[in-house]
Amino acid sequence: MQPFITKSLTPKTAQEIFGNPNAKSTVGEIVLVYNVENEKKVNLGFPSLEGQIIFARLSDKTGESVELQILP
Repeated sequence: MQPFITKSLTPKTAQEIFGNPNAKSTVGEIVLVYNVENEKKVNLGFPSLEGQIIFARLSDKTGESVELQILP
């Protein structure tokens, strides 16, 4: 996923690239959650349905998370 997490990513393009998320929050910020290997999750945050990505985080089953770099 990392090579596709760029500053121009929107919720629509994220779903076109990665498919439908495993979970989605639309209250306040838009957060798309994708389950990845080893019970980890990637959370992609957007200010609105049309807005560009504002954060990307990888979290494990303990809830610990690390920021993922948003590429130019």
